[in-house]
Amino acid sequence: MKTIDVENSRIRLLALAGEIREVMSGYGNGFAAGSPAAIEAENVNDTEPITGILGQAALMYESVIDHVVATTRIMSTPIQSIAPFSLVRSGIEVSSTCCWLLEPQLITTTRLCRSFALRRNSLEGQRKIINGNPETDDGGFQSRLSYLDQKEREHGLERVAVPSATDLTGYWFGGKAHYRLTSSVVHGQPWAISQVAFTRNDQKKVGEGAVFLEPTLKPNFILYLFVLALDALARPAWLRTVYAGHDRLKIEVTLNNAYNDLQMNPERRFWRHG
Repeated sequence: MKTIDVENSRIRLLALAGEIREVMSGYGNGFAAGSPAAIEAENVNDTEPITGILGQAALMYESVIDHVVATTRIMSTPIQSIAPFSLVRSGIEVSSTCCWLLEPQLITTTRLCRSFALRRNSLEGQRKIINGNPETDDGGFQSRLSYLDQKEREHGLERVAVPSATDLTGYWFGGKAHYRLTSSVVHGQPWAISQVAFTRNDQKKVGEGAVFLEPTLKPNFILYLFVLALDALARPAWLRTVYAGHDRLKIEVTLNNAYNDLQMNPERRFWRHG
């Protein structure tokens, strides 16, 4: 993206979210014969864990789309200068977690371990909420945990930890600085907010030794957020298509058209590099 036309870029990103959602929603949790997902189902002689993986990916991807759509909506005039960082941070975090689950060329047990790790994390989050409210029952926590234990034994799985959001986004989005910067804005760190969301206005006098700052999202940061949001949409959509053996040409054309319209450099088109 060489220049930034905020309104047209915003509209195109919103359109891409709708296009991908329409394509993906037609697939459900199914997978094609001969796909990596089908091969993994044969390896474990059980389709349930594989459809479960696709179900996890689908829910995470809905979260990605929702955050990207919300980003495009608050980037209309007047543009909010702080909130977009929060939305994009959430989007790349969920996107990278989805990519971690769908990473190509994993052995079957490794992918299952990752799937079960995410499910355990989810249950642990629910447990913490339940423990904070003694009037609430356990929500079936123990029975679901027992079910996971049973499935792990059946498939001979080892426990693995889900990497930190900083590590995941660093791997899938080309560096840890993206998550760290957006997190600094989200956490209200003055150095980050003052540099990315405000500009100095020396025309307004506010007292001796004081500086007047105006909320402003600079064009370079608008571009930065749009690029992150675009990749957050594209990466898991491509990986899910490959894993489930769906129509690669359809999603490739969809992504190429969007990256062309947004003037993205050819080297950013990761799907061309395997």
